[in-house]
Amino acid sequence: MNGLTVIDDKRIRLMEELLGLSPTEKAFIEVSNLLATTPIPELTGEALLKPLRENQVDPEAARPRLRILYARVLQHFVLDRALTDQEAAELDRLRGLLSLTQKDVEEVFTSVVQRTYEQLALMSSVGEGGVGGVEKLLELAKSLRIPESEARRVLSKL
Repeated sequence: MNGLTVIDDKRIRLMEELLGLSPTEKAFIEVSNLLATTPIPELTGEALLKPLRENQVDPEAARPRLRILYARVLQHFVLDRALTDQEAAELDRLRGLLSLTQKDVEEVFTSVVQRTYEQLALMSSVGEGGVGGVEKLLELAKSLRIPESEARRVLSKL
């Protein structure tokens, strides 16, 4: 669910034995597993961040790993080349639950969604299974919630 895979207890124990898994790593696995098994609308910040608090993980130190979880959910949502209103609302809720800043989210969005758009546009320009002409690429940008000015900037580079 949400683009994440559950890491079961057996695998966690194996990782502990082989890699000496730290309490911090176990806490992030718990957060990831919760996100992988619970619909975002049903999550609470208390439940989601409890493993980090219990293991005294500094919130600022956790931010890069939490951004990665956010990015994985975003990647999952745009697999179908669109970002729906419901998905956007869930991402906004997830941002708050993970205590990410608007800047964090914008950077992740640029990294994930705009890179996806650039790759699809490039594939279209060289005829390798992209989505088609300029109008279709602009429609794709709109469905991914990329501003038209940014989409045109990408297209002008092709």
